[in-house]
Amino acid sequence: MKRRTYTAAFQSRVAVEAIRGEYTISPIASRLEGYPSPVRAWKQPTLEGWKVIFSKRRGVARPAEAPRREARYAPMGRLQMEGAGLKKSGSAAPFGPAR
Repeated sequence: MKRRTYTAAFQSRVAVEAIRGEYTISPIASRLEGYPSPVRAWKQPTLEGWKVIFSKRRGVARPAEAPRREARYAPMGRLQMEGAGLKKSGSAAPFGPAR
């Protein structure tokens, strides 16, 4: 038996019908001569996609965040690189003899 493939338009129509709630998922699936699991699988991403579509901020995180993050972490990286030479080795301490 060959697997059925459905077009995106068909999947979206079925998902919208499932979201409307006029029928439960089982009658929708039986009318399509299929199983309920694909209907559920199409319904969930549709609901999540609608949240993105109707949100005020569409997908992109604040673009000003990246330069601020670099400015915040650059001094730490510089201090780590400078401190790498100060690690204790077998020789004398860099700040003079210990008392």
